[in-house]
Amino acid sequence: MLTVALLAQLPGSNQAGTAENTIINTLELSRATTSAWDQAWQSILRTSAASGEVGLWFALVRFALTLGAISILFLALKEGKEILARQSWSDLVTMFVYPLVVLFFLSGNGQLLANTVLLIRQVATVQIREVLEIQIGGLSFNQAIANVALSQAGRSQIEAIYLECRDKTGDALIACWNDPAKREAVERIVSAAEQANQGTLNSLQRFAQAILNGGEGINVAEFITVPLLKLVETLLWALTWAFLNALEAALLLTALFAPIAMALSVLPLGSKPIWAWGIGFMSLFGMQLGWNLLVGLVASILVIADAQAISDLAFPVFIAIFAPVLVTFVSGGGGIALYNALNNSGGAVFNGLSNLTGAVTSLVIRRM
Repeated sequence: MLTVALLAQLPGSNQAGTAENTIINTLELSRATTSAWDQAWQSILRTSAASGEVGLWFALVRFALTLGAISILFLALKEGKEILARQSWSDLVTMFVYPLVVLFFLSGNGQLLANTVLLIRQVATVQIREVLEIQIGGLSFNQAIANVALSQAGRSQIEAIYLECRDKTGDALIACWNDPAKREAVERIVSAAEQANQGTLNSLQRFAQAILNGGEGINVAEFITVPLLKLVETLLWALTWAFLNALEAALLLTALFAPIAMALSVLPLGSKPIWAWGIGFMSLFGMQLGWNLLVGLVASILVIADAQAISDLAFPVFIAIFAPVLVTFVSGGGGIALYNALNNSGGAVFNGLSNLTGAVTSLVIRRM
């Protein structure tokens, strides 16, 4: 995994003022979010299920078992009388197929269910990482995202160094602009960014060279972005961080509802809640996958077109607003369509499985 330093912490980035910008590259933001949440997943699901500690997962499994017992009682009262009246022992056995499956997954503090959920997450995470290795024009999404984000982060830090020169004029401006300490800081920032990128950042080099060659004909507005726009850019990156964390929180919250969805599947409903839960869970992973795919594709286009310099605000707008809206719409619509399809055909499938189970059970009873 590519590790990208926060350029605001590079040596010399505080040469002129606070240099408050801490722009994190998109790839590191996505992967760091997954890594940061991993401990919570392991602690809540695996550790609690394996040790039997009284925790969130343990409490939800116990609650689900209570719901399962109530659901089995309701099932027996609703369908048991009819089955006994028909004296259909095969139907009676079939009726308890789902309760047995539920008990199988929820027994032992729900350890099997917890491991199943964690396995689904692991598989989905691997697929997302593989998407970031897709190449366009000999450049992987991983490398393209790092290239664009590091170029923007480096430019932000260089602008922060020269921000104090903005209100100066005449000789004071020239002296501020040609300060050797600032020039050394710029060179260190470019060097550190390229080292993190493991390759040349042409866009950042051109911007740094333009700054260093400013000379006496300095037009500050040409180099330094309006502070309000930098504030907007920082807010957009904050929105991106919030979106990715909210997505991980939604995934963990959905995972915690697995025992309840499993227990309620005992009820004689047209569509089992566990299928709705599974589709919703996978739809959230679809959003993660789609976001990384879109961001990687756009970053690749920017690098191939060498357009990082004009994407200072456009790229954060895309990853913070347009990409989340697109992936939410597509993943949500796909999940709903899949659920409706299963809901329409689920009855026939379940009836077919029930008939097969009944036939096998009848054959066993007759042989006995």
